[in-house]
Amino acid sequence: MSHGLPGSIRRFSIGRKPARGPKLLDLGLTFEAAVNGHGIALCRPSLVRDWLTRRALRPLFDIFARPTKQYYVLADVQQQASQLFVQWLHAVCSDNAEGGLDLIHDELRHLQDGIAGS
Repeated sequence: MSHGLPGSIRRFSIGRKPARGPKLLDLGLTFEAAVNGHGIALCRPSLVRDWLTRRALRPLFDIFARPTKQYYVLADVQQQASQLFVQWLHAVCSDNAEGGLDLIHDELRHLQDGIAGS
């Protein structure tokens, strides 16, 4: 199974945990480590949008995967406040996800333009 990753990354990442080195069990620590030059982070663009905006994190590949786990909201539909909260939360999350993907696509276009101009 290829998982859509280049062979060198697939060989060392899929289904295995590192035998040595730091084990970062928190997403925030993982992202901070990548921002500070300690490797790469596989992450959702929506979670690292601020770092993408500042170009502290940059995409390596034009490879995207749909998360296997999603968040859901169960709300009391009888309550208008619940409905309004769910609508607000959906809008914020959607905007953040789309904004993160837009930043990645812009950066990839910029990189491709640089390669084509070389």
